[in-house]
Amino acid sequence: MITEIKVPSVGESITEGVLSRWFKKNGELVKVNEPLFEVETEKATTEVVAPQTGVLSTLVKEGDKVNIGAVVGSVDGLKVPAESVSAEKVATVANEKKEEKTQSSAVPSNPSARHLAETKGVDLALIKGSGKGGRILNEDVVAHVQNQVSTSVGSSVVTKEIRKDIARETRQRMTPIRQRIAERLLQAQQNAAILTTFNEADMTAVMDLRAKYKDSFTKRHGVGLGFMSFFCESCH
Repeated sequence: MITEIKVPSVGESITEGVLSRWFKKNGELVKVNEPLFEVETEKATTEVVAPQTGVLSTLVKEGDKVNIGAVVGSVDGLKVPAESVSAEKVATVANEKKEEKTQSSAVPSNPSARHLAETKGVDLALIKGSGKGGRILNEDVVAHVQNQVSTSVGSSVVTKEIRKDIARETRQRMTPIRQRIAERLLQAQQNAAILTTFNEADMTAVMDLRAKYKDSFTKRHGVGLGFMSFFCESCH
């Protein structure tokens, strides 16, 4: 059975997004509930998982704009041998039990973040998540790896390849969220006056009065005499 893969709805006001990347390649065998692709909108980044076990067929490239509800690919379960499906089910159940046991005492993390951590050989227990409820995101894993590289650069144990990677600059496409933030900041600068005003007042008499009565005031009321009472009196 062929099952279509559609871009899920992430909010009433969101009509489109960007398919930022595929976790699996076209024609590759995927497992049910395995992360397939990541879609970015102006409000959130969402991962879409495989609806069934089968062979993936992609219709959209990475970086393309997609409408909510649009079909971006499909999973063909008929191309998978029956033995493979049975084996996949057994492996999936075993992996789910193992994952539940592991995650019960571990910090929650996104599937893509776990995949990236495995690729980089990073222990998730060493990373502090910045997501909701301490959830570990892709950005947290990347920041952790960069910190490790920076630490290595500061020591004598560093290879020429690491130095080359650090020196190289890369340009990345802005995410829809950052694009919307940039638009709002520019709009605020164009529609609002960006300035600072200063008002000066001679506080000499107030400071002399406070210095004269602060000791007796503290003895009588048990609290220090600050400037706030003078400010409040001046507002009457």
